[in-house]
This record gives sequence, structure tokens and C-alpha cells, in this order.
Amino acid sequence: MRAVDGVSLRVARGETLGLVGESGCGKTTTGRAIMGLVASTGGSIRFDGQEIRGLSRNDMRGVRRRMQYVFQDPYSSLNPMLSVGDAIAEPLRIHGLYDEMGGDRWIAQLFDMVGLSSSVAHRRPREFSGGQKQRIGIARALSLKPGLLILDEPVASLDVSIQAQIVNLLQDLQRELSLAYLFIAHDLSVVKHISDRVAVMYLGRIVEEAGKSDLYAAPTHPYTQALLSAVPVVDAATQGRGPRIVLQGEIPNPSAPPSGCHFHPRCFRATERCSVEAPAFGLVAGTRTEAACHHPGPGP
Repeated sequence: MRAVDGVSLRVARGETLGLVGESGCGKTTTGRAIMGLVASTGGSIRFDGQEIRGLSRNDMRGVRRRMQYVFQDPYSSLNPMLSVGDAIAEPLRIHGLYDEMGGDRWIAQLFDMVGLSSSVAHRRPREFSGGQKQRIGIARALSLKPGLLILDEPVASLDVSIQAQIVNLLQDLQRELSLAYLFIAHDLSVVKHISDRVAVMYLGRIVEEAGKSDLYAAPTHPYTQALLSAVPVVDAATQGRGPRIVLQGEIPNPSAPPSGCHFHPRCFRATERCSVEAPAFGLVAGTRTEAACHHPGPGP
């Protein structure tokens, strides 16, 4: 997968790439553009070595058998007029694969995979809790045996205790099926738990990407440092946490971003150069982290 400004985002089988940033920065749009749910305006999107941006509707339908989307809101993502069994079977029927992939036997297996009994298949979505609905949404996404799941804030609308159950389920499924995940979220604690690598987005641009341990231990971009400083911890002092970084101003209008580095009006490290020259995305000296910043380095 390739994001804006020539920055490459790659995720392999069995790996989770977390995509984080403030609301409105473009995380969901990125995920939907990969799926072809919204039109992309530039760049490249490759899946299994194939360029899929610009494919015809019919050709894209074939690609969608191998990548599926799990939506944030389990309440609105299921058709209230269908039984949950029919909801899970719907992708199979659309692609003409219901009998080929095992029909009722495969549907029952999917229920079992997500921790639900197939005896509930006749029930409607309104009869289930939020966590159960999200399990049903995951089962539906798995019905075509994809290689990639795009998970768009899949636990954001759930209670904390249920969030942990769903995250654990996703990890179990990934190990069992060797799935690749693009995990879109704003909760950095959840992202830290589930991700192998993390990409940070600001105003439509990837500003930092690194392995999970590197990014959380030593972020180099001022925006990443501000995000991590806001994550609640029991005792910041004993965990080496510096002071909370409070960003000034509001997020600029994405349709008319600032010149130069998009982050410079809110950045505590900005110089004149930042306001006129967009930074290149590249490896930060002495680290394994890539960032788009003229002045990367330790936090204040």
C-alpha cells in the first residue's frame, strides 16, 4: 500500500500495521481508498504485487475477495432486516461462492471462529450486544477467506472490557489464519498492544513510521511526541514520561493545509524553514525510524 507524498506503507501476512492520528487526519479515508470505497486522487495502491488503483469495477470485485473491511460501528454496519447468518453469508452469495466454500457448514465454522454459537444464526442484529455484533462483523469479513483485513476503529465504540476481548480475538485469528491487518485507531494504548509497526498520520500525510517498540520508546517527530505524551499512565514519573505536550491552535483545514510542513503552525520545534519547505520522509540518523521532519529528535 502506498500513501500520499511517496511514503510507502507496507503490511505483510501475519503482521499488523497500526495507523494513528487525530480525528479528521485521513486515517479512515486511507483505509476506504485502499478498498475502493472512495476514489483515490493520486499515489499507488498495490495488493499482492498488483496495482489496484484504477481497476474496473469488475476487476476490483475480484480483489475484494482477498481484502475485507471491518467497520467502526457494529450497530450500523449490519443490515437490520437480515438474520446474522444471512449477513455473514451475503458476501459468499454476492460472489457466487456459497456452495463452493461449504455453505451452511462454513457459516457455522465462522460463528465458532469468532466465539459465537451457530444456533443464533437466525436472530436479527438487534438481539445482540455491541461486542457480539462486532464479532459477527469480523465473521462476515472472514467469510471469503481474505488475506488482509482493514480494521477501522474496530473497538472504539465498545466498553473497555469488551475491547480487550475483541483485540484478543483478532490476535488469535491472525495467528491461526496468517492475516495481515491495517489497524486504524486513535487509541494509542490499543495500537501498542496489537501492532507490530505504527504509522502516524497528520493532515493526510504520514509523518513517522517505526516498529512499535522504537516508536513508543523514542518518538522522533514532534507530533508523535505530543500524541504519546497525552496517553494516560498510572505514574508518568516512574515510567520516564516527560511533561504533557499541549499543542497550540486547531487542526488546519485539510482542503487548504499550511505551506511547508503541515504541522509547523502547531509545532514547538518549528523554524522558518518549516513554513516554506515540506520535509522529505526518510530514515532519522542513528535510529530505525522514518520521519518527515526538518528537526527530528528527542522530545522537549
